[in-house]
Order: sequence, then structure tokens, then C-alpha cells
Amino acid sequence: MMESDRILLRPWRESDAATLYKWASDRLVGPRAGWPPHQSVEESLEIIRTVFNNDCNWAIVLKSTGEVIGAIGYGPACECELPAREGEPLTGYWIARPYWNRGICTEALRLMLDHIRATTDIRSLVSGHFIDNPASGRVMEKCGFIPTGETCIDETQYQGKDRPIRVLRLELVTRILFLCHGNICRSPMAEFMLKDMMKARGLQDRFYIESAAVSSEEIGNPIYPPAKRCLNRHGIWFDPGKQAREVTRADYDRFDVIICMDRSNIRMLRWIIPDDPQHKVRMMMSYAGLDRDVADPWYTGDFETTYRDLTAGLEGLMAGYVAE
Repeated sequence: MMESDRILLRPWRESDAATLYKWASDRLVGPRAGWPPHQSVEESLEIIRTVFNNDCNWAIVLKSTGEVIGAIGYGPACECELPAREGEPLTGYWIARPYWNRGICTEALRLMLDHIRATTDIRSLVSGHFIDNPASGRVMEKCGFIPTGETCIDETQYQGKDRPIRVLRLELVTRILFLCHGNICRSPMAEFMLKDMMKARGLQDRFYIESAAVSSEEIGNPIYPPAKRCLNRHGIWFDPGKQAREVTRADYDRFDVIICMDRSNIRMLRWIIPDDPQHKVRMMMSYAGLDRDVADPWYTGDFETTYRDLTAGLEGLMAGYVAE
């Protein structure tokens, strides 16, 4: 379940059928999104049992009343004529007419996109709206979708003949993983410092950032208190619930770049991820144009020097992505 101040997204229930029919039978709702109005409660129940019965579709629930007021989800784009990339999912949503023009669709779409970023490896989403329904396009653009410049006709959609669809795409995230020996000093500092830099530039939605350890020594432990104090001195927020975890082989596929703090991290990483065919593994200080390790405060207690090293590396890293 996902929630914001006004709404929550939850799986559909068969008990939602009557409410779904109440809204989905409105002849001004379905055709705007390319599907026919529902004809009966039984039809709505069948939609819940089939189309909505998966992990990629949710009911939009108004928290103040507990009532379902719309639907949102994503899935294979192969069943429509939008110019999707291979394997690229299509996203869609609708809201009941009494709740139009209240920003609820935008709120729901942002919730779903946050969920996709955090739980999947999906790199991009495609969507579209009929030219005669520009409000739907405004929702997409508020959430970061960018028009591709393409339009198409999709006669598989209800009333789709002779109704051009404007195509938009969202490039979801670049996934970055920072590694150090125990995941309690340098790598969590880098994680939250980069998150702070990206947020300050309004780029936080373009990146998914984590940190991990190359050893099992500190698994489950929080950020080292002196590292927390260093971040606090510089006004950088960190998650107080952050716990050390060990990098896994699966992380190689999940992340676009894996950044190590020192050479010993790379040596230990090779026991877990033996090969790097996509050249994802990098040294932190290489982004600052330097061939050396990030200063390790575990031995010196000098967290300010570590902070300066990380700042130099992260600014170089960020400059590369911003330039792209």
C-alpha cells in the first residue's frame, strides 16, 4: 500500500465492484481514457478479477472517506499501438468525475512512480493521451513525462479511430550504489550527501541511490555516530533507520554504477561480483580526477577530510550526469 496526505493506493478487492461500477459507468470517464463505460456491476467485478488482479494495478482511495475514486497501474505496452521500446511498460490512470481538477491523479501517479523506482528495475515508462484530453497530458508532464514528439492512432482503444494520441515517456532513474568496507561510514555519507546535492538541484527524481558493504562485519548496524555528527554539522539529512547491508551479486544488475571508496573494496567486491562486463565499478576519487582512495576515518577519526574527499568526488560525478 502507498499513501500520501489525501489518498492511498491499495490492491483492488471484489467488494469494490459496486463502487467501481458507479464511477466507471460514467460515459464521460472511460472514453477519455480509451475504454468503454461499464454496463453492470457484474462487468466491474469481472474487471477486478481479471484486469486488476495483479501487483501492478491499484485502487485510488480517498482517505477522508475510505471510498475508491479511481484506478492507476502499469503493464505491458504490447496490447496497444503506442511506439514503446522493447519491454517498456505503459502506464494509465483515471479518476471519477467529481474529483477532476483537484490534483489527485498527479498525486497518485507520483506515488506509483516512487513505488516503481524503489521496487523495480524498470528504466522507462511510456504513456499517451488523446489530443482531445489535454488534462491527462498535464498530469504526466507534472510527474516528469516528456513528449516524444510522436502521435499515433490506436484503433484498439475504445473510440480510438481518428483520435490522435500524443506520446510521452518518462526516463525513470539512474541507479547508483556506493560501497565501503562496513557500510557505516564512507558509503552512507556518500549516499546521503549525493541525495542532498540532487535535491538541491531538483534532480532527485532522476536518481535512485543506495549504499552497502563489501563485508558482513557490520550488517544491521546503524551509521557510525561520528559520521552522523559530521553530516549534521554540514546540514545534511540522513535516514536514522539506515542499517548496513552487504552487497550481493544481484546488485550488479540492479544498479547502473557501483562506486567503491578504496582499492581494498574493489578487491573484496570481486569475491561477490567476479566480473564487470559492463564496466560499472568505479573508484570514488576518479570522479575528482584523482587516482587514490577516499580517506578512511575509521582509522584516523578525521571525518572532515573524508567529507572533503567525498564532496570532490560527488561534485565530479554529479557534473557528468547533469551535463548529460
